[in-house]
Amino acid sequence: MMVFACGSTTSQAPTGPPLGNASIPGSVRDDAVDPTEFRKVLDGWWDTGGEAESRQFCTPGRTLHRHVFSEDGRALTWAFERPEKIYDGTEVSSVTYRIIGATSVTLTLALEGETRLNPKGAPIVWELVVIADGVFRWRATHFPFGTYNRVWGKRCPPDSHRGAPTHSDDATPSGTNGQKAVPSSPG
Repeated sequence: MMVFACGSTTSQAPTGPPLGNASIPGSVRDDAVDPTEFRKVLDGWWDTGGEAESRQFCTPGRTLHRHVFSEDGRALTWAFERPEKIYDGTEVSSVTYRIIGATSVTLTLALEGETRLNPKGAPIVWELVVIADGVFRWRATHFPFGTYNRVWGKRCPPDSHRGAPTHSDDATPSGTNGQKAVPSSPG
């Protein structure tokens, strides 16, 4: 399973905001909302990967994750159901993003420990863009409008998780099993 892919691909901007009326979907210029509104939007177990993997999403043998918001709403942790290899080959049980802001269709996130730089030499900042109910895409804020990387996220049906809690509020990040967590990112 490819958890976080590199590169970008151009696709159309999302239609229909899930949380309100956005004038420019997928952009930090949209109407601002409280990031905790995304708790329900991102509830449940999710699968991520490239478009070629999309037919396999949520099937047995794939590692699913849940989105766990910190109590203060300032951080979002991806808690994997079992250790997962991320883009650089490191195996982790969770990765955490600092929430910078939110619009009706996006969460703007900074990966803890991000080492990759944008063209201006600053750490990459990411937008998780909800493009439909139960579907999101990733884009770096320096990408041209309407451009996403190759990673898709899809919410899985409750029965696909094989018995673990189905609500992110029931879940607690599992840590890194004694390993140093090397943060991952979508790009």
